[in-house]
Amino acid sequence: MAKLVDHLVRALSGKSLPEVIAGNLAGDLETVLHPGSGSSRQTRSAASDFVQQLKSGGADRAQIELVREDLRRFLPALQADADSDAPAHQFRFALSDAPKYDKFVLVEDFETGVDIFKTWYQASWSTGIVATYDAEHKSSGRFGLTISNTGPPERNSSLAKIPMPYQDIHGMNALRMWIEPYGMDSARGSVSTGFIDGSKEIWQIDLPGMLAGTEPYILQVRLADFRRVLRRNNGVIDLENQDFAFWMSGTFKFTVDDIMFVHDPAIPEFVPQPAP
Repeated sequence: MAKLVDHLVRALSGKSLPEVIAGNLAGDLETVLHPGSGSSRQTRSAASDFVQQLKSGGADRAQIELVREDLRRFLPALQADADSDAPAHQFRFALSDAPKYDKFVLVEDFETGVDIFKTWYQASWSTGIVATYDAEHKSSGRFGLTISNTGPPERNSSLAKIPMPYQDIHGMNALRMWIEPYGMDSARGSVSTGFIDGSKEIWQIDLPGMLAGTEPYILQVRLADFRRVLRRNNGVIDLENQDFAFWMSGTFKFTVDDIMFVHDPAIPEFVPQPAP
């Protein structure tokens, strides 16, 4: 701990951090040092984000690398079989068997046709994503969006959209979208999804097997199944969408359309609960 503090002080010496970055650093560090019953993936994700926040804040690069090594001493061992914060319930449905919904809040239907990077963005650490409107592969309307990247399994990338204004998702109990996969090897790439809520907590969920197969399907995740939260504040989903995102690793390709938060009358109403 003493080494971490010393290297962190040196990394930030003479720097004046923006309030948002300082807050993100504090939340990440709390998650790393006091993980509670959170998953090992959550703890490692917070450590990774802490390093990225230091870079965004202009900290000394050499000291950042020392901080990265210090943080690794606090991280749990990688346990492949138990290292996924996957949904507790079925989340992949054939189109013919897709759940019904009676209310929704639309995140994106990709119908504008404008440059996707005018409305979506890559995080500063993310490179190489190819995102193109696709008139052939889609759920409805004119376009879906085909997203791809190539690289080793440890290469991370992200694509996100900030809705303006932020979206009130009270009354919704699931996140839903249309997906077409391309038979990608899950050992070479993976996808998670989630959003930043009303208290600026990042909620993520892993989607094992999302890239497998070639038939379009409906991906629907219950909000109650989200349990990985970064930069913890109150550890409760505050029902507002401030930033929807995909987080990917390695080599992947999928087409997405009609992203929305929905109310599915066949599943329990969502009552926000503290994260583990």
